[in-house]
Amino acid sequence: MVFKGKEDLKDAVGIYSICHIESGRIYIGQTRDRFIERYWHHVWKLRQGTHDNSHLQRAWSKYGESAFEFRVVEVVDDLSMIDDREIYYIIEARGQVAGCYNFADGGGGKSGVPMSDTAKRIVGAKNRQHNLGKRASDETKRKMSELRKGQPRPQVRSDVTVTDIASAKQMLMRGLSIQQVADELNLSVGVVNGLLCRNTWCEVFVAGWDEFVVSRSTYYRLTRDDAEIIRQLAVNGATLDELANKYNKTVRTIQNILSYKTFKQYLSYDAI
Repeated sequence: MVFKGKEDLKDAVGIYSICHIESGRIYIGQTRDRFIERYWHHVWKLRQGTHDNSHLQRAWSKYGESAFEFRVVEVVDDLSMIDDREIYYIIEARGQVAGCYNFADGGGGKSGVPMSDTAKRIVGAKNRQHNLGKRASDETKRKMSELRKGQPRPQVRSDVTVTDIASAKQMLMRGLSIQQVADELNLSVGVVNGLLCRNTWCEVFVAGWDEFVVSRSTYYRLTRDDAEIIRQLAVNGATLDELANKYNKTVRTIQNILSYKTFKQYLSYDAI
């Protein structure tokens, strides 16, 4: 996958797309890191077949890497506007004939960066649209009860709100770890983990959540190519915590890779 305009735009931040060149169908995303880092991360996930967006992953696997381009849609200087811009471009892409790969509506929060008021209104309106006035039928309740028999009863704080849960699901879909989400929203790790296990709060609708949970890879063993990408990201300024969160590994694992205690052979990474 080629990064179109890489030399001029690799160090900027904002809204980007991954485009299937022939059809024009796109995946829209935002990054507060440099575009080049986000590009590397998407390539890594797609090559391993573990991308969070199953629609994009299937298209990549079907058509091949050369069928896609990474493009900068908009450089965003004011990061307080980045959620709104992502939502705008996803809605715009869905209105095009080619369509887009995105499950979610965009505008999700990120660790240390709250969602904008506009993004909150859009997400809140969609949740109300799908949840207000809806109650599970007796048959659905019976099936849920059967599924939970013998399972430990999850402990849920009494003050957790629907907005908290919707935000948590959005954050998890955007790649934040369970601990990051728990810390950001002041939730217990058990509550957040319960979402991924689909034990609790199933009634809170967030577009793309079910597909995300089904396609989520819980564990992946790093390869030598992965280690080389990690080293390249570190050279370009990524911190230990950022790399650990990005690859769902411990800081010690990343330190061992960077110090060549593991994956000792240095590989050239010409493909990216």
